[in-house]
Amino acid sequence: MTSPTPLACRCGKTQMEVIGVEDVAACRQALLRAGIAAAEIADYGFVQVCDTQDPHGNRVSFVQLMS
Repeated sequence: MTSPTPLACRCGKTQMEVIGVEDVAACRQALLRAGIAAAEIADYGFVQVCDTQDPHGNRVSFVQLMS
């Protein structure tokens, strides 16, 4: 017996995932190379964020803390 994945449980609802990364620029480039649309990097001084969407329309934010 398999249980549904968290993504399948949220399908059809707007959700947001936040994923911490060490290099948001490299992450964005990897997304673009893979053919995945990714927003420009937003720089808030203490954090940089790059947003995209999963196939179900849920927002996914890749976040790098700045030192």
